[in-house]
Amino acid sequence: QASNAEITKTAMVAAARLLQPLGGRILLNVYDELVALVPEGREEEGLRRLVGAMTEAAKLLLVTVPVEVDGAWGDSWACKG
Repeated sequence: QASNAEITKTAMVAAARLLQPLGGRILLNVYDELVALVPEGREEEGLRRLVGAMTEAAKLLLVTVPVEVDGAWGDSWACKG
């Protein structure tokens, strides 16, 4: 659990920085999920940046463990996937 918390925390910092130029921001985090808001028309780019931040954070801390990050976007959290 400690590794997961570190990965999520590291990813949140990176994702916030990467989403800002798009006009996006991190809305919340639930366990190992990050929920972000980005303007319409920027969803794909925002998702790409968010998944990239999560992947890089995991690779930093889990050097020898394969990493897989899933992401989805929708009009609400209920629409994910």
